[in-house]
Amino acid sequence: MIDIGQGYPIVFVPGIQGRWEWMTLAIREIAKRCRVLTFSYDRTPESRRRATPPTTLDSLVDQLREVMDTAGVHRAAICGVSFGGFVAARFAACHPDRVSALILVSSPTPRWRPDERLLRYMQRPLLSMPLVLPAWFLRMWPEIFAAQPTLAGRARFAARYLGRIISSPLSVTKMAGWAKLKMATDIEADCGRITAPSLLVTGEPALDRVVDIQRSQDWLTLVPGMRHVTMERTGHIGLVTKPELFADIVCGFVEENTRAR
Repeated sequence: MIDIGQGYPIVFVPGIQGRWEWMTLAIREIAKRCRVLTFSYDRTPESRRRATPPTTLDSLVDQLREVMDTAGVHRAAICGVSFGGFVAARFAACHPDRVSALILVSSPTPRWRPDERLLRYMQRPLLSMPLVLPAWFLRMWPEIFAAQPTLAGRARFAARYLGRIISSPLSVTKMAGWAKLKMATDIEADCGRITAPSLLVTGEPALDRVVDIQRSQDWLTLVPGMRHVTMERTGHIGLVTKPELFADIVCGFVEENTRAR
């Protein structure tokens, strides 16, 4: 568990790679203004005592709750990044008294289901890794070029970002398992039970090559009162390509709702 900064608490839920380190640039920027809690996915102490593996996203929801309990935080803003938006939304639906604000960042539609190609990858994750990972990295380059206007800036960002990925490697086997947990969880039904002020943050549709931004806007019709902000010249990883802008959006939304409350 990571606990840095001072001020109103914000809990960051990582994406499908399950590692908080991939969000480091954003976390450091937000920690200048707020208290940040975050973590990497793992089975919770409670689930590790069970004989059977988890079957729904509730195992990750339990871990989010345990992080807050360990930090002595009863109520916080919850920020889910990409796949982490599913976990954050379910937590907000199941524990409304513990969520002051909900922020979803580049999250797929709550109606997300894998297509046939992705299902084949999920069935054989290790064999599919040589195909999936290079394709994922290639999708990032148009966004990096748009977000970083100079060649030197692009090179610095790429070196730093790839360094984080190498030092905090993902597990394609675990990723496939977490995706299956989403498939077994009805996030669409959860949306109507969310009562916290909510915000969807996305990049530009043409620059997000990972998530279909048009379909992501399903959140706006399913979650009561949810607002939407588009980060210009960014795509799926705008929280790290433009961390200062991202911090302004997130902290501004949290501060606005703190004052209102």
